[in-house]
Amino acid sequence: MKNILIFLLILHIFILTGCAAKVQESKPETTGTGIKDLFPKDEASIPGWKLRDEVIVFDKKTIFDHINGAAEAYLARGFQLCAAAEYNPADKSSSDEFILVDIYDMAKPEQALDMYKIELYPDANPLDIETVQGYRESSAIIFWKDRYYVKIIASSEEQHITDASMEIAEFIAQNIS
Repeated sequence: MKNILIFLLILHIFILTGCAAKVQESKPETTGTGIKDLFPKDEASIPGWKLRDEVIVFDKKTIFDHINGAAEAYLARGFQLCAAAEYNPADKSSSDEFILVDIYDMAKPEQALDMYKIELYPDANPLDIETVQGYRESSAIIFWKDRYYVKIIASSEEQHITDASMEIAEFIAQNIS
């Protein structure tokens, strides 16, 4: 009995002094600042391409403004935030060439995987990025990693555009820890 009291006293001291180990759970962000850091920011990251404007962040209330028809499916699977950006060729002021990028924070890896499986094309071509599960279909690259579901849509299948899309996908995949 005396040993149990000593143990409880020591445990209580550890808890009060903050020396006890804390289990930290990965929590979805609510401000959008972290998700914005996953995007390439300048031409040095993706040579020949530039970010058109700022990365825009959509939350549970505003996601309908971005993907109205599909928003319910995302919300039902744990959607937290979506960050969206457009890239254009750096050497052209106005162009029909673009790459659209959406990164969805789905709160948990299993929810990102679920969203990926729902939108997976049956005959999709596997994506060749080592740390992600994804596919490439026509001018689109779709993948998931950790709690993020990523969609990259290019304006065409021209080689220089699809190469840039792949560079953006690799950059994002490397930045998701």
